[in-house]
Amino acid sequence: NAVGHVISTVINHDRTTPDGRMTLTVNWEQKVGAVPAMINEEKRGSADSKGDATSQAVFSMVRVWMTEDVSAISFFSFRHARLGSTFFYLQLATFRNLTCCPTFLVGFSGCHLVVSAAVITDKVIVERLGMIWVGHSSTHDEEHTRNVSRFIYGLSLGISDLRDWYRDNLA
Repeated sequence: NAVGHVISTVINHDRTTPDGRMTLTVNWEQKVGAVPAMINEEKRGSADSKGDATSQAVFSMVRVWMTEDVSAISFFSFRHARLGSTFFYLQLATFRNLTCCPTFLVGFSGCHLVVSAAVITDKVIVERLGMIWVGHSSTHDEEHTRNVSRFIYGLSLGISDLRDWYRDNLA
């Protein structure tokens, strides 16, 4: 995929599904947990569309962090059981109490790609980091292609920095 990290579809405990989700495996006091690092939502972007992709990404982020994710925990339990590891698996409630739940939000509406960052304190705080038009302007517009590539590469670096932050601050 474009950001250099695996984006998958995970069904939440309440049977809702964001369009895409990227999780990080985090170790804390000899325990392992899967925390959401990026939530992706896609909308057609037309007037008859039922909502903005960026707003939907915020709602999906809150839903993911506030509900227990049974499917991701089961996956990690199965994966580490096959490797013979004896980890204890943490629910997201543990990380909600340890962090401010930093998450990148990606909204794709029509030809616009919007990247935001969000945290949860006593309220949800969202900051738009950038927006770029990803449609074709011409068949020979190399500068536009480079700009889109830089934008997506910046998101990839941000996710890597978030992974390093979890590793350095929860170790």
